[in-house]
Amino acid sequence: FGSKEAMNETSIQRVMAMNEHQRLPRVFVVQSELDLNVPVFMTESLHGALLDAGADVKYKLYRGVAHGFASSEGPQTEVCIKDVIQFIKD
Repeated sequence: FGSKEAMNETSIQRVMAMNEHQRLPRVFVVQSELDLNVPVFMTESLHGALLDAGADVKYKLYRGVAHGFASSEGPQTEVCIKDVIQFIKD
């Protein structure tokens, strides 16, 4: 982003709170419980902002895994892949 100001300017939550969006796509928010890069509170805030803006949003917390978990093999990755496929089909 280059700066905190630029990052704030493009924040999805800010854009929705200021009613600057034109329309919202369906959204599937994937959150890993142990994510240190994007903590749970951040995606919970995003989820709430999307709901408040009228978005069709699904939120799923994957327990016991960290940021980027879906790029490695594991039981939560398998669940996540199935969830994404189902979201697309719906």
